[in-house]
Amino acid sequence: MTVRLLTVRAVLLHPDDSTVLLLHLTAHPCRQLPGGPADPDVPPHLAARRHVLAQLGLDLRFTATDLAAVDYTASDLQTPETVAFLFTKPLTPAQTALARIPDTAAPTLHGYTWANPPPANPTPCDRAPLHHATLTLARHHSPTAPAYFVAGHPPD
Repeated sequence: MTVRLLTVRAVLLHPDDSTVLLLHLTAHPCRQLPGGPADPDVPPHLAARRHVLAQLGLDLRFTATDLAAVDYTASDLQTPETVAFLFTKPLTPAQTALARIPDTAAPTLHGYTWANPPPANPTPCDRAPLHHATLTLARHHSPTAPAYFVAGHPPD
């Protein structure tokens, strides 16, 4: 039986400058977009809402119009086959001010920063989340941009 991992990621846009929020993980040097695995039988938009609430204390409602892209990655020796649902949500100034790492998330998260994708020279660690953010923002700004990717690239 093939294991397929469904994940959700939220590209949260700062209202002043369109930078994106990246989380600092306690047990990992890489920053990540908010999100994580989707539980079985939970629609991706609800999984995104649950993760953003747990990680930042923000109760954001994701809808079909917020789904910006889907990225499929085949399995390899170290990772399972993955389908990532990428949502985009511009935050209001009030939401930006309310974003906090809840006490329940403190053991796994130790903060967040705002990043401007794509940076000129991303670290290997930041390459994947910022690449996902760039794909998602392209779709957010242009409805004709690709919405489906294979390992971060439009399929042939």
